[in-house]
Parts: sequence; structure tokens; C-alpha cells
Amino acid sequence: MVHNEQLRLWLNGMSVHNDEHNECCPDFSCCNHLVETSFEVREAFVLAWEAGDEEQVNRMLMMFLGSALSDEKIYVTGG
Repeated sequence: MVHNEQLRLWLNGMSVHNDEHNECCPDFSCCNHLVETSFEVREAFVLAWEAGDEEQVNRMLMMFLGSALSDEKIYVTGG
């Protein structure tokens, strides 16, 4: 599966793990079914990704990672 295909599925509420590249959805919802990211947030991520806004994409990825690990005793920091 290509990245664009996985992103489109995720944007439309279908969290599919990309087995070909062993990649989770941006919010890890394909492997952590407790994660519920709103359509508005998914859409904002896809728009930032399509625009090449690496700063926003990385900020959101850190947010998703922090949410996915919220029950763990871990602190996520960015660059």
C-alpha cells in the first residue's frame, strides 16, 4: 500500500496498518484501538502533509505519539 492510500483510508475513518512498509497510521489507531482522532484533526494532518508543512506534521505526530502512550510513564519531546 502506498502512503497516500493509507492516509486517505485513515482520513475517512479506516485505520489500516500498512503491512507492506510496516507502518502505523499517523495516530497509531490501527494498532491501538483505544485511540479516537476526530475527522477535523485527521484532515488537518493530511492537509499539512500534502502542503509539505514538516513542522506541523512533526508536531502532530508527537501529539499522536503522546496520546497513544498516555497510560505509560513516558515523556515525549520534540526537536
